[in-house]
Amino acid sequence: MLSLVFDFSPIFRLGNLIHNGQLTTYLIRPINIFIQGLFQYIGNEAFYIFAFLCISFYFVKSEYSSWASIILIFIFIVCTYLMFYTCISCIALTSFWLVQVWPLRPVLTALFLLLGGQYFPLKVLPLELYNVVRWSPFSLAGNTLSTILLGHVDGVGILENILVSLGWLLFFMIVYKFGWKCGLNKYMGVGI
Repeated sequence: MLSLVFDFSPIFRLGNLIHNGQLTTYLIRPINIFIQGLFQYIGNEAFYIFAFLCISFYFVKSEYSSWASIILIFIFIVCTYLMFYTCISCIALTSFWLVQVWPLRPVLTALFLLLGGQYFPLKVLPLELYNVVRWSPFSLAGNTLSTILLGHVDGVGILENILVSLGWLLFFMIVYKFGWKCGLNKYMGVGI
């Protein structure tokens, strides 16, 4: 279910706009491309997001008795979703420099499945490696989210993961703003 909710489609959307020269029509309009892309991303995944939230509420309600923990979990889900979108938006900016972005899909999918703990539980990794991997964006969107929904993390751990997600979100926003500015300097307005 997580691989349906966390999709890599914004990379290819921005890549198509850049390579076709259609980005110019978005740039002359008073539209924030990042926010417009976020709402399009949410709209495209709306059915999966709704199903995921319903299933999540069922698991969370049965595993956590405190409403404070339940609210923290849903804050974590929102923070993680925004962090993941910002992460893939940063990756999408490579479209300004790459001719084709489609080869990124299998690499990113493999990273998400491996680092997200969907191929194997991350706890089987050596402790030093696990302590590094568990804070990665892919792990937060996969392994950490799953363990929280299954009730294996207490309120303090949930709050800690929220702060890490917000840290990644801030980092990716800074990278996105810098990458966007550099990419627009390279963009010719007629495609590549």
